[in-house]
Amino acid sequence: MEAAQDAVPLLCLTADRPPELRDTGANQTIDQTRLFGAHCRHFVDLGLPDGSPVALRALQRKMAQAVHEARWPVGGAVHVNAPFRKPLEPPRASSIDATVREADALLARGSIRIRPPDSQPCPVGVTEIADACRRAHHG
Repeated sequence: MEAAQDAVPLLCLTADRPPELRDTGANQTIDQTRLFGAHCRHFVDLGLPDGSPVALRALQRKMAQAVHEARWPVGGAVHVNAPFRKPLEPPRASSIDATVREADALLARGSIRIRPPDSQPCPVGVTEIADACRRAHHG
């Protein structure tokens, strides 16, 4: 609430149970999808962990978008929810190795950059549009 009131960028990361246990009365399965209500400017559900290249790229994109939402146009809180099927249970060593290789390859390509829109139009673009309008026979 304070981050929202003071325009302070903040990422709130919560761990959650898997989607199939929501609304079943199982232990520790409160609805976290809108846990902070209107005090968060944006909500992101990361989905279940997946080490595939497509899922890792999606994770990178979702986190870049969450950071962007927390910072622009003014600072505020963003809730990032991470569901897990079996918390605290170590995955198989082979899947860890494959995921680490995929993550390393993803990081080697560089991070995703999300840039806020410019508040002023590009002068070159305005000139090009004005020239095109002057050359046009009809409006």
